[in-house]
Amino acid sequence: MDFLWELVPEATIVHIKRHPVAVVASHVDQPWAPPTVDGALAWLKPVYDRWLAWKTTVDLTDKRYVEVRAEDLAANWPEQRRALFKLLGVDDFATRSTFQSRSLENRNDQFDPGTREFVDEHLTVLSQPWDTRRGHQILAEAGPGLFTLTPRRT
Repeated sequence: MDFLWELVPEATIVHIKRHPVAVVASHVDQPWAPPTVDGALAWLKPVYDRWLAWKTTVDLTDKRYVEVRAEDLAANWPEQRRALFKLLGVDDFATRSTFQSRSLENRNDQFDPGTREFVDEHLTVLSQPWDTRRGHQILAEAGPGLFTLTPRRT
C-alpha cells in the first residue's frame, strides 16, 4: 500500500476483504492456486502475515485508507455503496457491478465442519473474531463493516 501512496499520495485506498475461510475455499477451486486446503493455507498465510505486520507498523495518520468486508457490501450493496461513496467524497450512482450475497455465500458450505475448524485454527488471528477494528480505533464509521482506520496510540 505504501507503494500506491508513493505513486499517488492523495489516493484513498479501499481494501475490500473477505472472510479468510471463504478465501481458502475459493482458492482450492481455482486452476491457478494450490488444489488442497494445506496448499492454499501454505500459500495464503504468508500473505496474511505480511498484511497484518504492515497494519501494526504503518502510520495511517495522514493516509486515506478504508477497509470494508465484502460480506457487508453484499448484504446491502445500494446502502453500503452510498455509505462508501459518501466516505470517499464522491457522488453516489448505481454501478453495473455489484456485490451479491449469493456470490459470497456459495463457499459457506464447501468445507465440512472439521476442515472449517482446521482452517480457522490456522488463520485464528484473521477469522476469530472477523473484525476489521482489532487493534485500531475507528476514525469514521459510515455503515456496518465500513471503516476508516488508524493505529491506536498508547
